[in-house]
Amino acid sequence: MSNRKARQNSILVILAKVLVCGLLLLPATISIVYADTFVSPATITIDGTFTDWGTTGSPASGAYLFQDASNYGEQDGYGFNWKAGDINYLWTAASTQLGGTTPASSSNLLQYFHYRFDTNYNHTIKGQSYYVQLNLGAASPGYADHLLQIWVDNDANPKVKLVLYEYNTPYPQIRAFTSGSITGKVSNVASPYPGFSGVQDTSAGGAMGKYDGTRYGVEVRIPVSWYSSTYGGGVNADGSGTPMVIGAVFTGTGSLGAVGTVKDTINDFARNTLVSLTDTVTGDTQFATDDITKIVFTTISQTILVGTVSAVMIIQTQDDIGVPKNVCTNTNIALSSTSATGRFDTNPAGAFDGSVTSVTIANGTSSAIFYYRDTAPGTLTITATENPGQGWTDATQQETIIGLSPTVTTNNATSVEETSATLNGTLNDDGGESCQYRFQYGTTAGGPYPSSTAWSGNITAVQAFSAGVTSLNPGTRYYFQAMAKNSSGAGIGAEQSFLTKPEAPTGFNASSVSGTQINLNWTKGDGAQRTMVRRQTGGYPANRNDGSEAYFDTGISFADAGLSPDTTYYYRAWSEVTGSQQWSDNYAETSATAGGVPQEPVAVGGIIYPVDKLGVLAPWISSGLATLSVIGLAALRLKRK
Repeated sequence: MSNRKARQNSILVILAKVLVCGLLLLPATISIVYADTFVSPATITIDGTFTDWGTTGSPASGAYLFQDASNYGEQDGYGFNWKAGDINYLWTAASTQLGGTTPASSSNLLQYFHYRFDTNYNHTIKGQSYYVQLNLGAASPGYADHLLQIWVDNDANPKVKLVLYEYNTPYPQIRAFTSGSITGKVSNVASPYPGFSGVQDTSAGGAMGKYDGTRYGVEVRIPVSWYSSTYGGGVNADGSGTPMVIGAVFTGTGSLGAVGTVKDTINDFARNTLVSLTDTVTGDTQFATDDITKIVFTTISQTILVGTVSAVMIIQTQDDIGVPKNVCTNTNIALSSTSATGRFDTNPAGAFDGSVTSVTIANGTSSAIFYYRDTAPGTLTITATENPGQGWTDATQQETIIGLSPTVTTNNATSVEETSATLNGTLNDDGGESCQYRFQYGTTAGGPYPSSTAWSGNITAVQAFSAGVTSLNPGTRYYFQAMAKNSSGAGIGAEQSFLTKPEAPTGFNASSVSGTQINLNWTKGDGAQRTMVRRQTGGYPANRNDGSEAYFDTGISFADAGLSPDTTYYYRAWSEVTGSQQWSDNYAETSATAGGVPQEPVAVGGIIYPVDKLGVLAPWISSGLATLSVIGLAALRLKRK
């Protein structure tokens, strides 16, 4: 019989859990009435009469009311069902200097936070603690950093003692999970409990009374300074600082200064534990359930190198105030990116081939992980959405995909001519995306480079690239750098240089001045520093290494002496520029024949001309010889006679 009953109890427990889990997935029905914004500090007086708060279902302007609809269940404590001490209604309000609908500001400062607890007691309250677990901005969302204790005892003086504690880290979760050590910071009495070392502030106060003629309630007023940085909070009286005061309300056992077992929490009909959220600028108060209401990223936004895998990304199901909430069944979460090139995977070593478009939050857990990779730089948004939809707020997060600036090598120039050349480079690393390239060049080592080619191309890592440049000066050294750019920046290669070729000499002439000398003259080729002249008999030198070198220097003329008379010499001249030594592709040519015996020059009209003495004297010699012949014949005839 006992075993059968045990089995029945087990079945009931399972059914109860299934029911609760199912209810968590449904919208909560909340008995809640609330008015607009703040009240003035004189609207609600702390006197235990409660008439200035309004009546149930119709609170005074600025007062917020919630009915505790479920005084049973696990969060209320085992067996504590509609017992005396249960909270029946929770009222809250915030007051400013001006009250009404004017937002808190430097000219309308926050004054007080008001709380009222309507209980199920039909006799005076003795030794009961009411707690407001608070997030005042020091803790992360979903966690408590302070605890307000309201100790009510009709036989004590005062009947309501107030103590604000600060939780020591690590902070506990805010929904009445009271684990964690606390330190008393401020109280309305000097020694609320033995060992208290905080500050006394009598501007805080409370009162107890009957709120409906039968049952008792308690109301308290807390100065805004209690929630400020003075005691570890972040609320400022002008509405700046912490934008929202979050509170979980419950009753508990234990003496003043010690939190015991939680007996009652504020619940809706679905047994969801509720928290209040009071806007410190507008005074608006809302109540949030512990249903799953949103999916959030618990990992921060990332800056990811293009083409590489992100660090792990985690999404989590949470309630309105950021407390993680487990799902009751395997839940599919669809993933998407605003980048068309983004891909997901559940394994950092995965294929990232587009086949992974969702992750699963397993039953009984609240989170799932995934990784992301993108091949295009930019700022994108990743969205996680439950599928099928359940009304949860999507998780969204921006990620930044960056590429590295490319690295590039400047290679030697090729096809260098008199006025043109081909510049070359290699893209070593594209930084994760295709790049454009160009070259910058000039005649000064180390720059500046006043000239450049246009950005062009669409190249990736280890590709070579080149560009032709024209309108260069012959015989001139140019310095250049290869460049490549992607969306992240530009990479510049080391400087290289090249020397353009000079033009061939012009006006090349040769004239014989004697039987052993021929004079040469020319005009230097454009860009040339030196001119090489080579000669040969019987025909022109075939190249710069053919024949004999007649001249190689910076001049523009040369007397080629020591030649053989009556010999024709053939000359060719090339231009040269030093440095990496460039030669002209073309050449100039001329020829001349060395003459006979040289004659002394003759001065004519003050100008000395070269004279052919043999040519001048020949007639006179011939005439003398003829005369001598005649005289000789005459003498011979006389002798014979």
